[in-house]
Amino acid sequence: MKFLLAVLLISAASAQDFKCPKGWVGYGRFCYYFSDAVWNWNDANAVCRGRQGNLASVANADEWAFIDSQLNIKRREYWFGLNDKAKEGTFVWSDRTKVNQTLLNTLWSNGQPDDYKKSEDCVHNWYRTGGSKLNDGNCNANMPYICKRKNNLVEFCDIEDGWHFLNNMCYKLFSDPKTWDGARQDCQDQDGDLMVVQNTNEIKFISDSISCGLHDNIWLGLSDRKEFQAQPMTFKWVNKAGFNNAFRGQWDTNQPSNVSLGNNCVFVLGTSNYKWRTDACGVERSYICERPRGSCPKGWRSWNG
Repeated sequence: MKFLLAVLLISAASAQDFKCPKGWVGYGRFCYYFSDAVWNWNDANAVCRGRQGNLASVANADEWAFIDSQLNIKRREYWFGLNDKAKEGTFVWSDRTKVNQTLLNTLWSNGQPDDYKKSEDCVHNWYRTGGSKLNDGNCNANMPYICKRKNNLVEFCDIEDGWHFLNNMCYKLFSDPKTWDGARQDCQDQDGDLMVVQNTNEIKFISDSISCGLHDNIWLGLSDRKEFQAQPMTFKWVNKAGFNNAFRGQWDTNQPSNVSLGNNCVFVLGTSNYKWRTDACGVERSYICERPRGSCPKGWRSWNG
């Protein structure tokens, strides 16, 4: 019986119409994400991998025509996965797509690649009216990126409802402002909680979400509330984990500030380079919820019976 059920589930999955996550654009067998946030090439690549993808590759002329049509709409420069970091002059795609050298030769801008000052190993587009061309740039430069992933990946998060997968968790930005307690209750009503930051990739995800959502400040699950075994101005996460001193650099200037003794909650300020600040928990802000991957869709509840 279990074998039959497995066969039926696999058949249903193979028969479904694969869709791209919210905010991604579909073409052929792939989904593409044109970011608003800016990162250096390595950080952009790390964020893409966390989203089950890679920086964009271009396999053929049709795919380039699609990407170029999007670039004509966006009118910006973006990181691609093409680079010669391993060996100067030998360009490869970060997702190991085979380089179509004939096509690539037609995509370079005039005089490129030139490895200016022997410091350019990562590739981005130069936007020009009528069509973009590629240029090798300094990998440490900050700019938006294009992420690419297959459209038939197993979805661990409810993408139809705007949840995004990153490092084995699901995250969603909620734009309707709520107090810190109201935001937390909403997250818990959806089998989750306010976001707990555990690593630098999650910090990058926060920055990306703020930029893409056009919200300049967002509640996190960090406070000095005593119900989380915290002391005034000694911050803990909603899971009662202590504040990691490795993140001290995330505090904004003159932060944390004792705005409301024992009732200070932490938010991210997008207009201050995504630094963290404290405020009274009763202020209404947007927020990010997190929940384990595989959680039930909105309106459903899990049961281990």
